[in-house]
Amino acid sequence: MIVMFVSQCSKKAMLRTARVLDTFADRIGDRVWRTVITEEGLLAVKKLLKKTASKNTAVACHYLHGTFGSELLWVVGNRNLFDRTGRIPVSITHQDIVNVKWENSWDQLPCIQYLVALAALFHDWGKASLYFQKKLQESRPSADPLRHEWISALLFTTLVTSAGTSDRDWLEYCVTGIFDEKTIINGILEMSRRSQPFISLPPLAQTIVWLILSHHKLPVYSEAYLKNDKLKRNMQGILALIQKDWGYEKRGEAVAHCFLFPKGLPCQSLLWVKNIKEWALRALDGLPAFDLAWPKSSFRLVLSYARLSLMLGDYSYSFQDDPPTQIDKKQLYANTDGQGHMKQTLDDHLNGVMQKALRSAHLLPSFAEEGNTVQAVNSLKEKSRISPIYYWQDKASTKVADWVAQRPQSADTDHFGFFAINMASTGCGKTVGNAKIMQSLSKEEKGLRYVLALGLRTLTLQTGAEYRKRIGLDDTELAVIIGSKAFEELFNQKQKDEKNRGESESSRGLFDGEVNYDSEILQSELAVLLNDRKSSQLLYSPVLACTIDYIIAATEVKKGGRWMLPFIRLMSSDLVIDEIDDFTGDSMIAVGRLIHLAGMLGRKVVLSSATIPPDMAEGYFRAYQRGWAAYAEFHNLTKDIGCAWIDEFACRVTTNTMILPDSACEAFRKEHHDFGMKRIRYLRENEASHGVRRRGLIVSCQSLFSLTGENEKRKGYYELIMQSLRTLHDNFSITDGNTGKRVSFGCIRVAHVNDCIDLTRTLIASEYPDEYDVRVMAYHSRQVLLLRNSQERHLDAILANPGEQREKSLADPIIRHHLDTSPRKNIIFIVVATPVEEVGRDHDFDWAVIEPSSYRSIIQLAGRVRRHRLPFGDMPNIYIMQYNLAGLLGTGNEPVFCRPGYESEDAMLKTHDMSQLIDGKRIGKSINASPRIVRNDTKPLQYETSLVDLEHYTISRKLASYERIGPDSMEGWLQGFWFMTAFPQVFCPFRSRRPSILCYDSFDENDRLVFGIYDKGFHSQEKPLNIHREEPFANSPEYIRKRFWLARDYAEQLTQQAERTGESEKVLSLRYGEIEVPTGNNFSYCYSDQLGLEYFF
Repeated sequence: MIVMFVSQCSKKAMLRTARVLDTFADRIGDRVWRTVITEEGLLAVKKLLKKTASKNTAVACHYLHGTFGSELLWVVGNRNLFDRTGRIPVSITHQDIVNVKWENSWDQLPCIQYLVALAALFHDWGKASLYFQKKLQESRPSADPLRHEWISALLFTTLVTSAGTSDRDWLEYCVTGIFDEKTIINGILEMSRRSQPFISLPPLAQTIVWLILSHHKLPVYSEAYLKNDKLKRNMQGILALIQKDWGYEKRGEAVAHCFLFPKGLPCQSLLWVKNIKEWALRALDGLPAFDLAWPKSSFRLVLSYARLSLMLGDYSYSFQDDPPTQIDKKQLYANTDGQGHMKQTLDDHLNGVMQKALRSAHLLPSFAEEGNTVQAVNSLKEKSRISPIYYWQDKASTKVADWVAQRPQSADTDHFGFFAINMASTGCGKTVGNAKIMQSLSKEEKGLRYVLALGLRTLTLQTGAEYRKRIGLDDTELAVIIGSKAFEELFNQKQKDEKNRGESESSRGLFDGEVNYDSEILQSELAVLLNDRKSSQLLYSPVLACTIDYIIAATEVKKGGRWMLPFIRLMSSDLVIDEIDDFTGDSMIAVGRLIHLAGMLGRKVVLSSATIPPDMAEGYFRAYQRGWAAYAEFHNLTKDIGCAWIDEFACRVTTNTMILPDSACEAFRKEHHDFGMKRIRYLRENEASHGVRRRGLIVSCQSLFSLTGENEKRKGYYELIMQSLRTLHDNFSITDGNTGKRVSFGCIRVAHVNDCIDLTRTLIASEYPDEYDVRVMAYHSRQVLLLRNSQERHLDAILANPGEQREKSLADPIIRHHLDTSPRKNIIFIVVATPVEEVGRDHDFDWAVIEPSSYRSIIQLAGRVRRHRLPFGDMPNIYIMQYNLAGLLGTGNEPVFCRPGYESEDAMLKTHDMSQLIDGKRIGKSINASPRIVRNDTKPLQYETSLVDLEHYTISRKLASYERIGPDSMEGWLQGFWFMTAFPQVFCPFRSRRPSILCYDSFDENDRLVFGIYDKGFHSQEKPLNIHREEPFANSPEYIRKRFWLARDYAEQLTQQAERTGESEKVLSLRYGEIEVPTGNNFSYCYSDQLGLEYFF
């Protein structure tokens, strides 16, 4: 390809970029280069330019084609020096418009600033106590009897109440600069005895008290205290509840020392007094505006920004490298360094934190406006030519772009609310479609900056690979972040091998995927948060694909500052959440909190899944609407929201102009219902023209109730599964061209890991009719990482895009060996899987047997049957057991469709018989998502007798029950002031799990493989945890042992990795040998490479 580079750099950047461009291209003008280059070479130029880029860098790359054609490929550096096509202006005029945009839309920034300044000057007053000063001197890391935040809040409250009853009174008192230290110190003890010390404070003082109390952690108390407490709908109501036992008290003998101040308070510092006088005066001037602002919904944004600025200032100043201070016995100190030496004096700390926090507050508009974007992503502008199945992507992105272009000219062209539902079917390209939609929403359709949040690590890595391949994003434009570096390394190993074979040794060190940012100011201000490469990627990468855990921390962190980085990212980044209905239970509310925050920060949101229930769509829209309304009020924008409904058949974009939440939801509900009904009609028409891929049959288990004992019932249940799989094999197997044997690949879905392992054992050990043989594999999450990765790579190779006759699958060496060596005529390959198979796996089975947990689990697993192939016959290819194991073995008086599932003690089914809970005739005709897409609104939900109605009812209670306004509800987060506490996160945590520890399968001192933990060395845990290792079927006949589909040997795979990487097996085992071990009282465990880890209690 022929390319031309145009440089508009200035100062030293001109020389740096010229050196790079002279290396790769011919200079044909003072600032122009041209060359013939490969795509790999062009990527190298781009990365080298980004490595040397500064604020004075501006280089455009044009692709030359045809006689006169050219196309802008990318810009490195200041994009404002070029227009959309890469042209530069003939001349430039200047006008002094400094901060005009900020001043117009950030008119509450002065309020944030004086709140931050006043809170910073008082936030650590409690450190002046005798107890805290002695703790610093003795370098004791012990917990305080009363945390310094609580003492600081009490001191400030005492000051306020001693000055008068209004905000004007105490502000005028501070303006005098004369403080009655003795009165404040004497009054704090009496103030501490009050059951509600903050109840009588005026609004501005209340705000500062909350900032002081929350600058390290959000206040929270026990569940029993507030579970049934009525909502206090204002800040005063919440603060009235807060007492010292809300996380600020740890009883001890020295508690009295927390109220002694032998060295006085910091109010004797001249600089501190100067600052308090200045900012109290500013607050006095802004008091009328504050009194108008604080009752509004947008005041929540003021609180959020103020807390962010205060904590960022505190972190920045506390962690800066100050030289150790010579101890002055008359001085008060705030902290120590890493060696226990005194570091900052208290007055210096308060004044320094104030300056840093004010700087952070001043940069808030910059945080929101100056995010890195990907420019001119031409692959997203091109029409989809791969297959007609992807044509909907272009239609949808065009409709969205048209809606943006047709917005009123008076509206803000950059900031507008937008909420989209993408329900395109599985396999239709939602991932790339969402990227095209996000580009259509970007400013002038040329900037791309968003977060793609996913629920699974595997799905996140798959999406990152697809973005690199299909869209062409490189490592400077796309970051993929998951929780495990080892997991990522194993996922990318094959791709890295292929890439490295084509690289030169001299180039490898340059391309490490660094992320650079154009603003030196933000780099320095946020340095305290950017302590590793992953943090920089999370903030600066234009497109970020990550597991949702990283970004949801913005609303879920109760203690510490881990919420700040994702919060700042969301200030400038739109949000796409894929497989949104994969989150159940309390996690649904946690995701709603994230969506609300995205709206409150003015971002656009796209929710993506083929099976989004209507109450989920409406509940999340309401969360977004309430958030956007606060943002619009804060920035004086219209509260209108663009709403889009997208699938592979149609795209509809409307403007929701309703201001009141109930009216907005009613309008959304109607539009969504119409979209759902049309989608169901299109799906039926599609099945009528192309055939039905999946039909279901309920397998009767009624005869098993006559059996006595759990073992007998379980044995009978497994026998029914084995009968079913033989029938399904007979109906859907194909003939191997080499051997003439009949072959099929099927999946048996079970709810829990222990049952998965137990069933796998049974299938391998059982006797079958003479013509049948099986090859079985257990697939679940409780397996060593290295072995699970090798298993998933094998399954992907066999089951992803197999083609109509599975020629590729049957040619695999492992499959070929089984077919050639088995003496039987029918070979059944079986994956016994837990719900890990339901999401994120691009597998295509011939048939499936399902132990049910929910209607959604049936739909999701059904999506793995004939996933990439046309319909075959009209017989059922999915068998659903009449009962799940818990329902068969239980008493019938407890929930059984739970963990996973939607049943609970608050929403119990009257029966667990699937023949009564789902429509057998309906699934016999077709299994699809229609019952989840639209709920039956003609009658009340029959959640006690219908499985799908139970799901609608549970989702409605979690997300769309607007009368529930406690801290354990979605509406309570949206309406009230519970966000000022940690109760929402305590009552409805994101992904609450059974306690567990992370172990590694590594080598002990005798070079034996054992499970252990790594904490300043490797320590075996096999005896403490009572873990027993086994080799299943070691003494069984050879034909039994051959029934393992995939022979897995951890030690052998470690050796292969060692040969591959040159690292020792011990080092690799501490990276790739991780496994999560659930813990509990009297647990014991059994582990094998073939089956994984099961536990007993």
